[in-house]
Amino acid sequence: MKTMIFLRLRAGVNLLVLSAVLTMGSGQVAAQDKTFTLEDILLSGKFYSKRVRGFRWMKDGKHYLTTSYDKDAKVTNILLHAVDSDEDSVWVDGTSLVSSGGDTVRFSSFTLSPDESRILFAARVRRIWRRSTTAKYYVYVRATGEMIDISPEEGEIRNAKFSPDGRKIGFVRDDDLYAFDIESRVETRLTRSAGEAVYNGRFGWVYEEEFGISDGFRWSPDSKRIAFWHEDETQVPIYNLTDVFPLHSKVTRLRYPKPGDPNPVEKIGVVDVETGTTVWMDLGAETDIYIPRIWWTKDPGVLAVLRLNRLQNHLEFLLCSVADVASRVLFEETSPGWIDVHDDILFLKDERHFLWTSDRDGWNHIYEIDLRDGNARQVTRGEFNVRAIEGLDEDEQTVFFTATLDGHIENNLYAQGLDDDDPERVTEERGTHRVNVAPGGQAFLDTWSSVDSPSQTALKDDDGDVIRTLIEPKNPYEGYAVSTREFLTIETSDGVSLTASVIKPVNFDPDRKYPVIMVIYGGPGSQTIYDSWISSWHQYLAQRGYIVFQVDPRGTAGKGRAYRFMTYRKLGITEAGDFIEAAKYLRTLPYVDADRIGIWGWSYGGYMAAMTMLVGGDYFKAGIAVAPVTDWKFYDTIYAERYMQRPEDNPEGYEAASCMTYAENLKGKLLIVHGAMDDNVHLQNTFHLIDALERAGKQFGMRIYPRGNHGIGGGRIRLNLYRMFDEFLSENL
Repeated sequence: MKTMIFLRLRAGVNLLVLSAVLTMGSGQVAAQDKTFTLEDILLSGKFYSKRVRGFRWMKDGKHYLTTSYDKDAKVTNILLHAVDSDEDSVWVDGTSLVSSGGDTVRFSSFTLSPDESRILFAARVRRIWRRSTTAKYYVYVRATGEMIDISPEEGEIRNAKFSPDGRKIGFVRDDDLYAFDIESRVETRLTRSAGEAVYNGRFGWVYEEEFGISDGFRWSPDSKRIAFWHEDETQVPIYNLTDVFPLHSKVTRLRYPKPGDPNPVEKIGVVDVETGTTVWMDLGAETDIYIPRIWWTKDPGVLAVLRLNRLQNHLEFLLCSVADVASRVLFEETSPGWIDVHDDILFLKDERHFLWTSDRDGWNHIYEIDLRDGNARQVTRGEFNVRAIEGLDEDEQTVFFTATLDGHIENNLYAQGLDDDDPERVTEERGTHRVNVAPGGQAFLDTWSSVDSPSQTALKDDDGDVIRTLIEPKNPYEGYAVSTREFLTIETSDGVSLTASVIKPVNFDPDRKYPVIMVIYGGPGSQTIYDSWISSWHQYLAQRGYIVFQVDPRGTAGKGRAYRFMTYRKLGITEAGDFIEAAKYLRTLPYVDADRIGIWGWSYGGYMAAMTMLVGGDYFKAGIAVAPVTDWKFYDTIYAERYMQRPEDNPEGYEAASCMTYAENLKGKLLIVHGAMDDNVHLQNTFHLIDALERAGKQFGMRIYPRGNHGIGGGRIRLNLYRMFDEFLSENL
């Protein structure tokens, strides 16, 4: 149970504080015997939330699959469960998965054929970038137990998947498309145009990272054709990542366009699987554009294509005819800022409409779009954001979606009739829910937590009633000294409300003064503050005597389009100003030591930590910037230009957003950390910042991890990293 406390203070800034105070009253749980250690947090796994492994809904919506590892046999089994029964059975015995060579196939992931009679297994998976992988693939025939190898030893296979009729597997090898016939075991090469920096059916780095796609082809509904991206990166400049560990250093040449550079050029082809003939969709004469999504409609002769201009503020939804390759614009969207690309699209059985989300009215909502004329009928409305379409019951004409209807620090599931005005909340428990809705919408898997309830998972019906608890809400912190989180709203000096949270030290004494560590991110459309279980790292800091403070500045998610666009063309300065406003507020609190406020962030948060230290040195004694962008001209085209436009469009904005502009202002202790093999935010960013600081005569700390990527590393490397954070904070705060 919680008590809601409202108060207004005036001390430097106006405040509206909304504290979620647990029954303990002080916001702290009484101290226990155990204390957190970094080894516990980073190496033991004891604080990781349990999850249901390998979860898949069956197409009937009444059964589902999970995986279970057999430690004795050292194999993974696939289990079958019925929604209306708590019994399970072994659907696939892992010991039966034996290759033609007699080896047991130990798979990493699997997908089902549409009729569920066959399974595609991925084994020996090798990660390339964030989302792309190669693997050895096998098809398992359940009726016979036969294991079919579709991955010969030579060449790497990626993006393998079933055709809709389940008879073929499409995949990419050496950047060309292939189809494998399961019955005849005949492999057919479908494209032959791959070359140096030219790909069919997959993407280079920038599309994968910024549009979230690595799979570059789509089977037609009748399984007769494959639509695919043909990407040409030959004009994209190269960034070199240097591995210094070989005797003679090894260089990875990465096609990485920086703001203003030439971008990948995309074409959309449709290849006939039987004849190998490819036709190219008419996407217009302009090639300096993005094609971030394609989908087949219910009609196997009509392809839907998104065409987005380079500045990403004008989107056109095209319908392309395979028969004559002609395209027409079904509808357009324009934005005073940018347009976010998403996957919220559901084509309806009537073959005349589809569901789509858009923030065209200032809030992200669901629309029903007519495929004939593009007319849009708004389904949801109000001052809240639909986060995602989660499912659809077409028989009942009910759409399921997650949204911020009951507050943006929560995430709940709602159901609404396509012709109704009022959504109904399905998830009853307070907190942050992640859901997986069954086909037909009669049940869903729900994983959720709140500040006072650890993560748990249950199977629920469409009314939100628990059918079965799969993971009990066991408190991993039992016996440890812990704190809770309080939520508050800070009103800035120019009248903008910022959502914030505070975790006070264990055994908090209001008569003492404590150091503060602000843990930040702040990137456009991001959100860090949720009503969810507190991380063990934050508990560790609170146990060490720090106040852990978070604030979501202007530009972040959950409060509508106008709030999100407040940082458009001026990244960095606005958010840094909000972090400074938060520091001013903290200095008014009697239990905060105003001379011991620090700031810590990673990636965009690293950028904000560095920028805030440089422009707000009077308010922050120390800061840690991990993998920071330091100037947007060093980042990639899609991300940087989405929010800043190109350097030639916005030179003043780029100059104002650069950390190097303010290097001479550094006053506090700054620690800069970077991985030398970071393919995302290049080490170039840190080198330019340290050069500017050195030229300005400033002292700072730096740590380079030679093997580190954007996440630096795990295991002992991660322990070393966080121990360094801990020691730096102890020394300076």
